Amino acid sequence: MRGLVPNDFPQLHGYMRTTPRPGAEIILTSDQEETVLAQWQYGLGRALVWTADLEGPWSRDWSDTAAFRSLWVQAIRWSMPAPGNPNIAVRVMPSSDGDGTRARVLVDAWAPGGGFRDLLASSADIAGPDGASRRVNLSQVAPGHYQGDFDARSPGVYFVRVTQTDTSGEVVASEIAGFDRAYPVEHAPAWGNRTLLERLASESGAPAIPTPADAWRRDTIHRTAPRDIWPELLMTAVSLFVVDVALRRLRPTWADVRGVVATAKRIARMPVTATAHAWEWFVAWPGQGNAR
Repeated sequence: MRGLVPNDFPQLHGYMRTTPRPGAEIILTSDQEETVLAQWQYGLGRALVWTADLEGPWSRDWSDTAAFRSLWVQAIRWSMPAPGNPNIAVRVMPSSDGDGTRARVLVDAWAPGGGFRDLLASSADIAGPDGASRRVNLSQVAPGHYQGDFDARSPGVYFVRVTQTDTSGEVVASEIAGFDRAYPVEHAPAWGNRTLLERLASESGAPAIPTPADAWRRDTIHRTAPRDIWPELLMTAVSLFVVDVALRRLRPTWADVRGVVATAKRIARMPVTATAHAWEWFVAWPGQGNAR
């Protein structure tokens, strides 16, 4: 509302009647003392309520005025997060030391001229998911770079507020960051199970791919293509049909089968010159030349 005079606002032709909730701040009211514009802040969250419309019949006298534009520029800026301090950058990430239950606060500090800020007394106030607060002193490990670890084994959100003071005790920078421990350590992503993958490859006959570059090898790809097998199936069916007809017509006994097998063996052992005479004898054998 900076620079705005409510008495100079155009007439508002309508609005929704509402009741402000506890903790809300009333910015504008109608001549009936009813809420037109209100704001509410809860923690870091901010909300605005405008009970009229923006371009409809209720605010038709407002939409083209400079006061209306100025009002909404200020309202939108108020609802947006405050810009960060350009002289400090704070990050919180899992610590690479220990058993994975700790988090690390990383701070980079710069002077307004662009150089590093060294020898600052730096600390981090941490609010854990259980509501308990604690302070961790940060050590300088490089020019303009400070860090410190804290216990973050409990799942939940951790709020971290970093404060830096100079040698005179004056606060030169302050920033807020957060860290989320969503799951216990046993639920954290692990490296691939190489033993299981090798066993699956062995049982399925798949080639091993030990390195990422081997994924592009052409010899690891088994190509398959469809092939027609109907000719083999057709020949098999015709052969079985002929055998079935022969068995139905001849109706041989086991004695006949044994005789045919024995005769075939004798013919196979005969010299080539005697094969023709043996075949004539075989054809003349009872039951072979004529169907019964």
